[in-house]
Amino acid sequence: MAGVESIYMTEEELLVLLAGKGKRYWYGIDSREEEEQRNPFKKEDLYRILGDLYQKEYVEWDQNMVKINESIDPMMQVLIEAECCVRAENEKDKRIYYFDSSGIVMMEKSQRENGMLRLTLLEKAEFFISLREAEFLPEDSFEPESEQEIVKQKEEMTEKAFLQLIKMDGEKQLDAMKIMEAGITTFISQESGTTTRVIPYETEWLQKQLSRWMDWTK
Repeated sequence: MAGVESIYMTEEELLVLLAGKGKRYWYGIDSREEEEQRNPFKKEDLYRILGDLYQKEYVEWDQNMVKINESIDPMMQVLIEAECCVRAENEKDKRIYYFDSSGIVMMEKSQRENGMLRLTLLEKAEFFISLREAEFLPEDSFEPESEQEIVKQKEEMTEKAFLQLIKMDGEKQLDAMKIMEAGITTFISQESGTTTRVIPYETEWLQKQLSRWMDWTK
């Protein structure tokens, strides 16, 4: 799969870079890991982290200022300006994709280096390829026979979503979709404001909805 070479950093290094750009909240890889930098790093910790980032050539010194290196700036801009994110999880892997109008950053826990995050900048066309390669996209669902069957299966739906799609406005969540299973049926649970809509899963519908969110039709 094409794309720029991946970069590796710790979660605290990422938080420092994001905070330096004014972003103090991000949706983590795990649904229980919404991260907010509520407490500033101690000065000695900050110096250590910046030193590590400098050694990795992710930042550079510009007189008395710390500047993000141009080589990773496009990736950081996507994370900062992200309008939508998608969490994907199965038995083998766990990832989160961040979207803005310029591209996508895929974030996952490194399998090579313990405690490190792996970030990769993707083209828009590579997103669904990535989901398929990692076996995150389910097969299209069987159509339930009746509205009562939808309600019944919704009640049996597992709480754990293997695809969770979130549309954001800064720190505010606007809309969300969860792809969940109940028996042999896969559902899309679509949340907008106080309204929740449950429909059988279709890959084509999901692709169109994401394209509409990201205005990829232009």
